[in-house]
Amino acid sequence: MVSEDYFMVHPAFINDVESGGWDTELAGIWVGKYEASLANKADGSNIDSSTAINILLSDQQHADKTIVAKPGYSSWRYIQIGNMYENARYYSTELESHMLKNSEWGAVAYLTESKYGRNGQEVTQNTNSNYYTGGGTGTEYITNAAQSSTGNVYGIYDLSGGALEYVAMYYNGTDISTGALGHGSSFASINGESNQYATAYNNLTLSSVYRYGDATYETATWHSEYHLFIYSYAPYLRRGGKYDSTDAGIFNFGSTSGYTSSWDYSFRLALCVE
Repeated sequence: MVSEDYFMVHPAFINDVESGGWDTELAGIWVGKYEASLANKADGSNIDSSTAINILLSDQQHADKTIVAKPGYSSWRYIQIGNMYENARYYSTELESHMLKNSEWGAVAYLTESKYGRNGQEVTQNTNSNYYTGGGTGTEYITNAAQSSTGNVYGIYDLSGGALEYVAMYYNGTDISTGALGHGSSFASINGESNQYATAYNNLTLSSVYRYGDATYETATWHSEYHLFIYSYAPYLRRGGKYDSTDAGIFNFGSTSGYTSSWDYSFRLALCVE
């Protein structure tokens, strides 16, 4: 949607699922302040992702666990992309919870780069090798405020460094019913079409496949960050770079297979405001 003064509503908020939007126009979205972590429901304590935790929270044996977005927690890793998607949807059907989409990452990236965020200054990298959100345990997120999207404690953290973050997008030339998704997950709607929770990309050439506003093609050279788009054997996209990446950042993206749960891949929760 373009207004008369040539300002454009970001595609993440429009009524157009193919563009990375929703099934209605949105007033906004809530984005997890930190990468997703796994916690015990009873006391909110963090379950450290030091071993494989490739589970579905909808399974009765895991009903005592939940997703949180808190500082100083180990980001939830060792989980397949399909289960990330399912667990994010399970968090709250009322709030339309979902795994952050590529378009939504793009919206965050543009806002961060703008004068309302860092005004062109790169976000400081989360270099914590234990994958702690906010760059460390306890209240270290306060001293690590330069790691946020606004340069203060009110911004979004872990966009640069920390764990690699999957986003809910995929190349629809790949059989999405394979074990790559884990646990029989339906990562997107039937027949590989986009829906409001995940976006299908139907081409492998970045210049022709990208969705306007997803912060890939049009920002590929910004801040000299790493960029490699999806291809047939690596049909999923991860964003941000890792804690030890020399070219991490909000415009960093790379392709990945999604076939195994890994120690360095996580995700982020988002909520919808209709």
